[in-house]
Amino acid sequence: MTKITLAVVITLTLFTGVATATTTTYTSRPAWNTAIAAIPVARTLTEDFSDNTVNQTWLSVTSTVGYADSFMWLDRIDDSPLETTTWSWTASPPMVAFGGAFDLAVPGGAGTGITVTANFVSSGWAYVMDIPSSATGWAFYGFTSTQAFTDVKFTRGPEGGSAETYNMDDLSYA
Repeated sequence: MTKITLAVVITLTLFTGVATATTTTYTSRPAWNTAIAAIPVARTLTEDFSDNTVNQTWLSVTSTVGYADSFMWLDRIDDSPLETTTWSWTASPPMVAFGGAFDLAVPGGAGTGITVTANFVSSGWAYVMDIPSSATGWAFYGFTSTQAFTDVKFTRGPEGGSAETYNMDDLSYA
């Protein structure tokens, strides 16, 4: 009886442990696209804001001040008062990749940069990457993950300054 109980406990421990996501960050859209091609995902989609709105039914955004206009996403993040932006995936399966073209330098000058976190299905919110305030000329920043996630949040980055004003286009996810 002891051996069976011990085997059940070990098995349950192995299957109920929380897996940690491994993320890989990219500053090249072609490299990101190549990485996604190797992941068995249902679909890769891009929101290009061409109609000045977020028009993907499975993608939603919660933002304090952000909005779509001029064929891009315009936004500002700060921590006083708290201004953040969260992109949420409402379809199944959850996301395993996220990226976009960013311009942080032109809209408001150098700011704090952007800290990117993701809400992983198996382990909750975790840090993924920082996008530097020097990102300009529609620089690509993205990541892939070994664990699925449902949300990506942009918050004030680690650089000096009081806020980050940025533009984003071609938001892609898989």
